[in-house]
Amino acid sequence: MNINCNIQHALIWHKELYVGGGTHVYRLFVKYLKELGFNVITITTSYVLEKGDEEESKVIVVNKSLFRDEIIKLVTKLRPKIIVRISGPLLDRVIPPVLKKNTIIINYIHFPYDATIRLMESILRLKNISLIALVDDIAINLLRALLFKRESEMDRPSENSIILTNSNFTRYIVETVWGINAYTLYPTLLEESPKPLNYDAFANKVKNLIAMLGTYTIGKRYHFIPIVAKHLRNYGIVIMGSTPSQLNKLYYKTLSLINNMLNVRNILMLSNVDESVKKYILSRSVALLHLRFFEHFGIAILEGIKYGNIPLVHTSGGQYEICKNFFPHWCRFFASVNPNDIGIELSKILDELSSYTVDELYRGYVKAFDVLKRRFSFNTFKENLDSMIKSFLHEVM
Repeated sequence: MNINCNIQHALIWHKELYVGGGTHVYRLFVKYLKELGFNVITITTSYVLEKGDEEESKVIVVNKSLFRDEIIKLVTKLRPKIIVRISGPLLDRVIPPVLKKNTIIINYIHFPYDATIRLMESILRLKNISLIALVDDIAINLLRALLFKRESEMDRPSENSIILTNSNFTRYIVETVWGINAYTLYPTLLEESPKPLNYDAFANKVKNLIAMLGTYTIGKRYHFIPIVAKHLRNYGIVIMGSTPSQLNKLYYKTLSLINNMLNVRNILMLSNVDESVKKYILSRSVALLHLRFFEHFGIAILEGIKYGNIPLVHTSGGQYEICKNFFPHWCRFFASVNPNDIGIELSKILDELSSYTVDELYRGYVKAFDVLKRRFSFNTFKENLDSMIKSFLHEVM
């Protein structure tokens, strides 16, 4: 490992580097730190992106059982000015206090796994959701625990670190359980100035095509789709998901088997599509269906809006927060929690949308895209992060 120790380094700890929301946030931080002039080094235990995807960052893959020792060695050698945790165990409990001197530690809470956090989250949900949905969510988390062993990732972070969350929904839970201050830093698109679809491209969308986007995990509730789809027989549903682990692959294969057994004809399941295929489908679909309840953020929603899709989201969690606060005129919401009722609700929503002319829909898209560009471009991410850490940077630089 040949790394120049005479330049300013930034270290990013991202436990699993694969296509998904966490890695999208990771890329935002890499881009931000590179623009500040840092040499960015990433430590991960799993690297399944295509070669060349992360040329802006030196990626070091370490053994899962040895990552703590490797991180300490690297911090001792490089004395990075900034350490960012995207996923995996918090570094507050890994790095000795002597090595934290003159270093900014940022803990980005993308998805909290701590048992206490989960319990608190479940209790909070009682205010907003039926017992059926709550039991369903607990069952999913129990299944996860049975299928694979996950070490506790969310020990209470140090008050000397900067705690960032991806939504006010996540921040409220973190602050309530831990009793420490956190800041909301919304993920954004990677582009400084994203380009909208022109009118002709928007008008040529396939009027009955619905897209879904996200890793093949049970929490995304793709297993609801065969039942939902029977209420949407006039629509085609294309699912684009990644399968970075064996568990994801098993879920994908199980879904395919179920769809074939039920002879569902209006669903197309794609796995690990490249960026060009994703862009093509999103530019042709009219709506983006997001079935997860209590999503902590949902970067797929922003990607869907970028390409002219109307997000269809549940009235819970970070996805509802984003849609309600920033895109209330464009997004559509469903409140049901079982697949049959969701299908009925979505059918009514899509019937309502079909009554609009292309001109009316395009005006709505232009308005939504303007908000997207102003509030969710990389420049906004940079400005917000600047305001949170610049004072700390002056102290260590």
